[in-house]
Amino acid sequence: MTISVIRPFSNEDAAVVEKAAARFCTRHGIQRDADYPDAYMDVRVHLRNESDNPLRQLWQACFCRAVGLPYDRRLTVAHGHLGFYID
Repeated sequence: MTISVIRPFSNEDAAVVEKAAARFCTRHGIQRDADYPDAYMDVRVHLRNESDNPLRQLWQACFCRAVGLPYDRRLTVAHGHLGFYID
């Protein structure tokens, strides 16, 4: 997939996304896994294993808000950059 880069994904971005993910796990009853170092990965794995589209949309909205960008379902992190899938 091709990504249109917006900006580098900074340590500050990672910290606010991690806090948002921890709150999201608590709020939606997502079990934290000791094998993953952070809540962000817990959310990602949970959403990959579940077919709960409304929960995916809620997480995407939380993610976008955490990095200070308007909601877009294509927004992602890849290779240390924040960007949009364009394929």
